[in-house]
Amino acid sequence: MAQDLTLRDYYRIFKKNKWFIGIFTFTVSVLAIVISLLLPKWYAGTAVILRPQSQVLDMSSFQMKTMGLLGSMDGATNRYLSILNSRGLKEQICRKYDLMEAYKVEFMDKAILKFEDKYKVEVGDEAQIVITVFDRDQERVAAMTNDIVSLLDSTNIALATQYGSQERLFIEQQLNSVLDSLNILENELRKFMAKHNVLSVEDQISTQVQYAADLKYQIMIKEMELKIMEQTRQNDLLVESQKIQIAELKNQYRTLFLPDNELFIDLRVAPEISIFIKKIERKLQYFNEVLVFVGPLYEQAKITEAKEVPTFEVLDHAQRPDRKAKPKRAVIVIAAFMFALLSSGVYVLLKETQE
Repeated sequence: MAQDLTLRDYYRIFKKNKWFIGIFTFTVSVLAIVISLLLPKWYAGTAVILRPQSQVLDMSSFQMKTMGLLGSMDGATNRYLSILNSRGLKEQICRKYDLMEAYKVEFMDKAILKFEDKYKVEVGDEAQIVITVFDRDQERVAAMTNDIVSLLDSTNIALATQYGSQERLFIEQQLNSVLDSLNILENELRKFMAKHNVLSVEDQISTQVQYAADLKYQIMIKEMELKIMEQTRQNDLLVESQKIQIAELKNQYRTLFLPDNELFIDLRVAPEISIFIKKIERKLQYFNEVLVFVGPLYEQAKITEAKEVPTFEVLDHAQRPDRKAKPKRAVIVIAAFMFALLSSGVYVLLKETQE
């Protein structure tokens, strides 16, 4: 049984079959060398980009700690990754470099799938984005990688500009709506005040009520005087004069309650006038406060739309590779050698123990 073998027995078995193990391992190693030499060479183009420095400086210490603890990424990095992994970018690269012909495929979808196998985007420990492209053409691979960086830049700027324009248009619509509402309310208030002879409803009502109270008091005094005059049989001319004065005061008092008076508010509808004007004033105050809030946002949106979009910084452009990236011939040969050595050893050990 195998579990009864000693180290001496293992040594004897391996020594007995050393030529088989050596020849098998040598043969497999030579085959691995030949195969590795026959494998096509692949070259790698690598570019490294960073977020704009302004975005890094704008992040709070709490945000930085959160990124470190949770491994999360900021919005700019996520946007870059989304663009880099988008079908549109890959299709543009495939069309520009005619990868359908290079990969010997008939359809764009297959070319994109093959390109994805040779295209890698990674985020480093310091939030840098590493873009790597593999290709058999030593001259083309660096150009492809740098073109991906250029497409990322142009797409990012286009999206940011589009967002700024959409934001400005949305805020502009809200601002115009507020201004229209203010204009309608102001016109409605102006027409209502002109119809009811209102200049300052509180002052006018206060003044008219005081004036009406004074007139009522004078009427009461005059009527008492008239009654005394009639009882004391005063001169008819004096009595008639007193009656005329009372009639005039009453006429002035009635004037305060006439709807078409050009100087006074109709006191019969004074409560309704006051309530209506209060409602309009509340609406005007509301829209004015909205205007105070929306106005600066609109100006900021115009600035954002017009200003230059901060894009990423290219730390390393892709350069023409001098050496192939794969296949790793040394790794292939060493792996084949270790596999042949271990498999041949296991084979002879099983063979001898079974015998």
